[in-house]
Amino acid sequence: MSVRCVGRTWLTAVIVCCAVAAHGATFHVAPDGADDASGMLEAPWQSLAQAVEAAGPGDTVLIHAGTYAGFGTVRSGRPTGPIVLARHESDEVVVGPILVDESYIVLDGLTVDADGAAWGIKIQRDPPDSLLGNVVRNCRVKNADIEGIRIRYDVREALIENNEISICGGHGIKVLDGGRDITLRGNEIHHINRPRTGGPNEDGIQLENFGYGIIVEGNIIHDIPGEDGIDIKRGAPVLVRRNRISRVAQAGILAHGDGIVRLEANSLEECAISVIRGKAGSVVANNLILGGGGVIAYSTRSVRIVHNTLADGATIKIGTGTERAHDIAVFNNIVAALEGSLPPWLLDVAEGSTYVADHNLYYRAAPAPYVRLRGRGTYADLAEYQQASGQDAHSLVADPLFVNPAEGDYRLRADSPCIGAGSPDYAPRADHSGARRSPGRVDLGAFVWTGG
Repeated sequence: MSVRCVGRTWLTAVIVCCAVAAHGATFHVAPDGADDASGMLEAPWQSLAQAVEAAGPGDTVLIHAGTYAGFGTVRSGRPTGPIVLARHESDEVVVGPILVDESYIVLDGLTVDADGAAWGIKIQRDPPDSLLGNVVRNCRVKNADIEGIRIRYDVREALIENNEISICGGHGIKVLDGGRDITLRGNEIHHINRPRTGGPNEDGIQLENFGYGIIVEGNIIHDIPGEDGIDIKRGAPVLVRRNRISRVAQAGILAHGDGIVRLEANSLEECAISVIRGKAGSVVANNLILGGGGVIAYSTRSVRIVHNTLADGATIKIGTGTERAHDIAVFNNIVAALEGSLPPWLLDVAEGSTYVADHNLYYRAAPAPYVRLRGRGTYADLAEYQQASGQDAHSLVADPLFVNPAEGDYRLRADSPCIGAGSPDYAPRADHSGARRSPGRVDLGAFVWTGG
């Protein structure tokens, strides 16, 4: 499975054309300005409404320190000349809710205080029209009653990067009812709750009924007291990689739509990756999962769980209760309980589920069962489990010998039994940190040993 926006030229074009407005004028807005002024530095406008009314393709509006009413866009920029609205230098600029319903608009460096309005920034135009090439970067969005940033309907080639989103009643970022070639990158999303309507119950990022080419990468998501870090509902293929997720109430990443997902090189602490009801062909690879539920797959089939490092209570679960999973591949993982009593099993397979597993390492610091095959038994001896299941023929029971797990370093030591113990059949080309894997020596877990 490939995500269609990987390698496409649109993202390069957006970044290049949005880095600076091409051949346009530069206008200024300041609280002590006047809307009948020229908009130049020495005679700034006072309102953003005047600025968006006057600015055209290629123009830049620099907003000086102050607090301003929210606004809606009036006209579109062009691919080679977006309309840019940015804070002046390092000024603190506070703006009310912003509606982007035109194309090629760039918002840069603004603090958007929704003050209880439904959303902070909404990028949306009603069907059948499309929106193209919008960018939100370096902004702070807070105090929205529903979503911090909402992207709805046929929004294409949007880039949401390096923003901070907090104190929202619903989702930090939500993409729904369409959207394609959208990248959510480098954002920090935290403390999503319902300060006005009572009770937290939403996600850091939610994707629902989305189109193809969605990338969610490099985001930091934490302190989500109600639901999930990233919630992937119905939609087309999506790539979720290199996100750091911690202190969320439910799943770190929940994929329960009908599309293929690739969940790669994410770091999760005290939360799980759950793949349920997904389309066959999803991949969970190169993730570091510490505590929480680990990797859970049920009501799905043909999911690859490969090259993950799970520790501190994280496990692999195939099927739960009466809900089955079928044709699940479990290869080249490390599942290590470095402290004695947790978890009860490192690999837990529900009765009626089917899987193939090999070249994994299981380790418990204290004697206890490694595997539970529901309806058949629990196994503290690898040979007994291998004989009973026909699986994990080349797997190991041994201390993985991490560099320094007490300090969060789960790379492999030079004497680790995981080095060279993997199978090349399911090995991604690069590891959790981006280091290349050699086909001639495949190491277990999320990290390649790079000591020589």
